[in-house]
Amino acid sequence: MVDSEYQGKGIGKAIMKEIDDYLELNTDEDAYTILLAKKPADKLYTKFNFKYAEPKSCGMKRK
Repeated sequence: MVDSEYQGKGIGKAIMKEIDDYLELNTDEDAYTILLAKKPADKLYTKFNFKYAEPKSCGMKRK
């Protein structure tokens, strides 16, 4: 999560690019990468080919 003071400056995109590059090099092609996203950050993740899991599955949490 990028601090709100620094959002909109490309930092989240740069972080996701590094993560994406790492995953491409270090995970099996059949592996799934799963994340939990708060809106509106979900729009950023779609730019890195993440798809909404619904309706086949749903996110759940327990506090």
